[in-house]
Amino acid sequence: MDLSAIEIVLVGVIAFLVLGPEEFIKKSKQAGQFFRRMKTYASNFRTIVEAEINLKDLNEADEKTKSKEMSQPGEKSEPEDDRHD
Repeated sequence: MDLSAIEIVLVGVIAFLVLGPEEFIKKSKQAGQFFRRMKTYASNFRTIVEAEINLKDLNEADEKTKSKEMSQPGEKSEPEDDRHD
């Protein structure tokens, strides 16, 4: 649902006329707090989902590495010593 600026202003004017100035201010503050809270919840949710996806990717990479190591048991991958004495 995409609202244009004109539609938002129109809804605000109608709400102002129906509620009156004092009640309109109270409800506007409540709406602002509600949307701020929802934005925070959405941001936290996105962060958690991204962290879970990254964790899943790391676990899959770890499993691939372990399965490669098990399929090649005689070959140990030791770091090569490039130092020449």
